[in-house]
Amino acid sequence: MDNGEENDVIVSSLRARAAALRRRLTRSFEQPVEQPPQQDPYSPAVYFERASACGLSGLTLFLSFDCDTDWDIDVVAELDAFLKERNIVPTYAVPGVQLERGREVYGGLARSGREFMNHGARSHTEWKDDQYVPITFYRDMTEDEIIVDIESGHQIVTDVTGTQPLGFRAPHFGCFQRDEDLDLIYRTIGKLNYTYASTTVPEKALVSGPAWRIGGIMELPTSGSARYPNLILDTWTQLTDRRRYALGQSYYDLFAETIETFERDGRSALLTWYGDPSHAWGQTPFLKAMDLIAERGIPSVSGSEAVALCAHAPTIRPAPSAA
Repeated sequence: MDNGEENDVIVSSLRARAAALRRRLTRSFEQPVEQPPQQDPYSPAVYFERASACGLSGLTLFLSFDCDTDWDIDVVAELDAFLKERNIVPTYAVPGVQLERGREVYGGLARSGREFMNHGARSHTEWKDDQYVPITFYRDMTEDEIIVDIESGHQIVTDVTGTQPLGFRAPHFGCFQRDEDLDLIYRTIGKLNYTYASTTVPEKALVSGPAWRIGGIMELPTSGSARYPNLILDTWTQLTDRRRYALGQSYYDLFAETIETFERDGRSALLTWYGDPSHAWGQTPFLKAMDLIAERGIPSVSGSEAVALCAHAPTIRPAPSAA
């Protein structure tokens, strides 16, 4: 539930921004012919131009799972086996508390070759009123607390998986998107020798493309859909029951529509989509979406492989100061 209930607030603000952008585009079309409208910086066209410049050719899936509850521990091994049968490569982001509770399960996945991102040390949810609710928001923590959470998460991933993580995603990352927020993350994980983060929302991808570098860190922003490019396409946002987790048909519809649209138009893109195992496993819309990936022969990559794939991603600014 990485974008949890707080994602509803984000969705409202993003929709307001989208409405403003549509008004701006409408005004631009009213300009005289001799003054053609400038390309909107949030246009999906910017994304596709920069996707090609990064070195992408066609569609590639970077699929990750945020395993924020103990329910995820119960189903993730079955989910992983299902994906393996379809040659789909998942990357896992698990809070340290859940990693330790599910040490046997997650350690086994790591030994099978699965990649794990650092997702911080603290638990991201708690059981309350017969459901999981989100907790641990970096926006509510001091810089020192955030740094400790990242560094402690790093140690737990290393201990449980036997491998030092190379990627990072913040808890409930949609609420931690200011430049100063992200610079704190990049500065901290840079000291840990990470190569990537995937901790930004689709709106940023529409500005800077599917991948970019800040110093030595490559950011792989999450993706939207063809219909709603600035809104995250994840399992949480498409649940029809957030207490017992029922995934709506809309998940598959948006997933399939995006693939069909991009393939028809000859687009190149890194489909950086994620979900929670407990939202996805056993849910027909998700299973159909994965079958579609397999049927279409769309390659999938881990986070580290995505970094190599986007080798020509631009550096948009130097690494943040360590001060």
